[in-house]
Amino acid sequence: MNKIAKLGIIAAAVMAATIALTGCTNNQYQERIEQQESVTLTDSLGIQAQQERLNREEDTTAVRYVYVMPIGSLDAIGYYVIKGGVYDASTQLAPEQELIRRCDTCDSFVMDSARDNGTYGGDGGDGFFFFTSDGALVELAFLAYIQSDQPIPTYVDVPRLTGE
Repeated sequence: MNKIAKLGIIAAAVMAATIALTGCTNNQYQERIEQQESVTLTDSLGIQAQQERLNREEDTTAVRYVYVMPIGSLDAIGYYVIKGGVYDASTQLAPEQELIRRCDTCDSFVMDSARDNGTYGGDGGDGFFFFTSDGALVELAFLAYIQSDQPIPTYVDVPRLTGE
Protein backbone atom coordinates (compact mmCIF):
# COMPACT_ATOMS: atom_id res chain seq x y z
CA MET A 1 0.00 0.00 0.00
CA ASN A 2 1.49 3.34 -0.96
CA LYS A 3 1.95 6.21 1.49
CA ILE A 4 -0.95 8.26 0.10
CA ALA A 5 -3.38 5.35 0.55
CA LYS A 6 -2.12 4.77 4.12
CA LEU A 7 -2.55 8.47 4.93
CA GLY A 8 -6.08 8.34 3.50
CA ILE A 9 -6.97 5.37 5.69
CA ILE A 10 -5.50 7.04 8.76
CA ALA A 11 -7.37 10.27 8.01
CA ALA A 12 -10.65 8.38 7.58
CA ALA A 13 -10.09 6.51 10.85
CA VAL A 14 -9.28 9.75 12.68
CA MET A 15 -12.40 11.39 11.24
CA ALA A 16 -14.57 8.43 12.24
CA ALA A 17 -13.09 8.41 15.74
CA THR A 18 -13.56 12.17 16.08
CA ILE A 19 -17.19 11.92 15.04
CA ALA A 20 -17.79 9.02 17.42
CA LEU A 21 -16.07 10.74 20.34
CA THR A 22 -17.76 14.10 19.83
CA GLY A 23 -21.15 12.42 19.71
CA CYS A 24 -22.12 13.79 16.32
CA THR A 25 -25.37 12.48 14.99
CA ASN A 26 -25.79 11.72 11.30
CA ASN A 27 -27.62 15.04 10.94
CA GLN A 28 -24.77 16.98 12.54
CA TYR A 29 -22.26 15.19 10.32
CA GLN A 30 -24.34 15.94 7.20
CA GLU A 31 -24.64 19.60 8.23
CA ARG A 32 -20.83 19.82 8.51
CA ILE A 33 -20.40 18.26 5.06
CA GLU A 34 -22.92 20.66 3.54
CA GLN A 35 -21.20 23.60 5.23
CA GLN A 36 -17.82 22.57 3.81
CA GLU A 37 -19.31 22.10 0.33
CA SER A 38 -20.95 25.53 0.42
CA VAL A 39 -17.64 27.30 1.04
CA THR A 40 -16.21 28.05 -2.41
CA LEU A 41 -14.34 30.77 -4.19
CA THR A 42 -16.24 32.38 -7.03
CA ASP A 43 -13.50 33.02 -9.56
CA SER A 44 -10.74 30.62 -8.57
CA LEU A 45 -8.68 29.42 -11.52
CA GLY A 46 -7.54 26.50 -9.37
CA ILE A 47 -11.11 25.35 -8.73
CA GLN A 48 -12.03 25.79 -12.40
CA ALA A 49 -8.95 23.81 -13.49
CA GLN A 50 -9.74 20.98 -11.04
CA GLN A 51 -13.36 20.84 -12.23
CA GLU A 52 -12.22 20.63 -15.87
CA ARG A 53 -9.69 17.92 -14.96
CA LEU A 54 -12.39 15.86 -13.20
CA ASN A 55 -14.78 16.32 -16.15
CA ARG A 56 -12.12 15.01 -18.53
CA GLU A 57 -11.17 12.11 -16.23
CA GLU A 58 -14.79 10.96 -16.05
CA ASP A 59 -15.37 11.17 -19.83
CA THR A 60 -15.66 7.50 -20.81
CA THR A 61 -15.41 8.30 -24.53
CA ALA A 62 -12.18 10.30 -24.29
CA VAL A 63 -9.07 8.89 -25.92
CA ARG A 64 -5.87 9.31 -23.93
CA TYR A 65 -2.21 8.76 -24.63
CA VAL A 66 0.06 7.14 -22.05
CA TYR A 67 3.79 7.54 -22.61
CA VAL A 68 5.86 5.10 -20.55
CA MET A 69 9.49 5.61 -19.59
CA PRO A 70 12.04 4.27 -17.14
CA ILE A 71 11.84 5.98 -13.75
CA GLY A 72 14.23 8.94 -13.69
CA SER A 73 14.25 9.35 -17.48
CA LEU A 74 12.28 11.55 -19.84
CA ASP A 75 12.96 9.25 -22.81
CA ALA A 76 9.72 7.48 -23.64
CA ILE A 77 9.91 3.76 -24.43
CA GLY A 78 6.66 4.07 -26.31
CA TYR A 79 3.05 5.08 -25.90
CA TYR A 80 -0.36 3.46 -25.58
CA VAL A 81 -3.67 4.80 -26.84
CA ILE A 82 -6.22 4.18 -24.09
CA LYS A 83 -9.81 4.81 -23.15
CA GLY A 84 -10.52 5.48 -19.51
CA GLY A 85 -7.81 6.43 -17.06
CA VAL A 86 -4.59 5.18 -15.54
CA TYR A 87 -5.04 3.63 -12.12
CA ASP A 88 -2.75 2.58 -9.29
CA ALA A 89 -2.32 -1.21 -9.33
CA SER A 90 -2.83 -1.38 -5.57
CA THR A 91 -6.31 0.18 -5.63
CA GLN A 92 -9.03 -1.81 -3.91
CA LEU A 93 -12.81 -1.85 -4.17
CA ALA A 94 -13.11 -2.48 -0.44
CA PRO A 95 -11.19 -1.02 2.51
CA GLU A 96 -7.85 -2.67 3.23
CA GLN A 97 -8.41 -2.42 6.96
CA GLU A 98 -11.43 -2.71 9.19
CA LEU A 99 -12.18 -1.20 12.59
CA ILE A 100 -13.28 -4.13 14.75
CA ARG A 101 -15.24 -3.76 18.00
CA ARG A 102 -16.12 -6.97 19.83
CA CYS A 103 -18.76 -5.36 22.03
CA ASP A 104 -20.15 -1.91 22.87
CA THR A 105 -17.87 -1.46 25.88
CA CYS A 106 -14.78 -3.16 24.43
CA ASP A 107 -11.84 -1.40 22.87
CA SER A 108 -11.74 -1.41 19.10
CA PHE A 109 -8.78 -2.46 17.00
CA VAL A 110 -7.76 -2.31 13.35
CA MET A 111 -7.46 -5.55 11.39
CA ASP A 112 -6.31 -6.19 7.83
CA SER A 113 -9.13 -7.07 5.44
CA ALA A 114 -8.98 -9.50 2.54
CA ARG A 115 -7.98 -7.93 -0.76
CA ASP A 116 -10.50 -7.88 -3.61
CA ASN A 117 -9.34 -11.31 -4.78
CA GLY A 118 -9.87 -12.81 -1.31
CA THR A 119 -6.18 -13.02 -0.37
CA TYR A 120 -4.29 -11.18 2.35
CA GLY A 121 -1.00 -9.30 2.21
CA GLY A 122 0.89 -7.83 -0.70
CA ASP A 123 0.14 -4.28 -1.70
CA GLY A 124 0.24 -4.66 -5.48
CA GLY A 125 3.57 -2.90 -5.78
CA ASP A 126 4.22 0.45 -7.32
CA GLY A 127 2.55 -0.40 -10.60
CA PHE A 128 -0.30 1.05 -12.57
CA PHE A 129 -2.82 -0.29 -15.04
CA PHE A 130 -5.14 0.83 -17.81
CA PHE A 131 -7.18 -0.55 -20.70
CA THR A 132 -6.09 0.16 -24.26
CA SER A 133 -8.53 1.48 -26.84
CA ASP A 134 -8.79 -2.05 -28.28
CA GLY A 135 -9.64 -3.52 -24.85
CA ALA A 136 -6.32 -5.00 -23.66
CA LEU A 137 -5.53 -4.77 -19.94
CA VAL A 138 -1.98 -3.45 -19.47
CA GLU A 139 -0.36 -3.45 -16.04
CA LEU A 140 3.13 -1.98 -15.66
CA ALA A 141 5.52 -1.67 -12.75
CA PHE A 142 8.84 0.10 -12.21
CA LEU A 143 8.08 2.62 -14.94
CA ALA A 144 6.95 6.22 -14.90
CA TYR A 145 4.28 7.56 -17.21
CA ILE A 146 2.83 10.74 -18.65
CA GLN A 147 -0.87 10.79 -19.46
CA SER A 148 -2.30 13.28 -21.93
CA ASP A 149 -5.60 13.74 -23.72
CA GLN A 150 -3.70 14.76 -26.87
CA PRO A 151 -0.61 13.32 -28.54
CA ILE A 152 2.55 14.93 -27.18
CA PRO A 153 5.08 16.10 -29.76
CA THR A 154 8.45 14.44 -29.17
CA TYR A 155 11.89 15.07 -30.61
CA VAL A 156 12.32 11.40 -31.51
CA ASP A 157 9.97 8.85 -33.03
CA VAL A 158 8.19 7.20 -30.08
CA PRO A 159 6.66 3.85 -31.07
CA ARG A 160 3.01 3.15 -30.49
CA LEU A 161 2.83 0.03 -28.36
CA THR A 162 -0.81 -1.04 -28.81
CA GLY A 163 -4.34 0.24 -29.03
CA GLU A 164 -6.42 1.19 -32.05
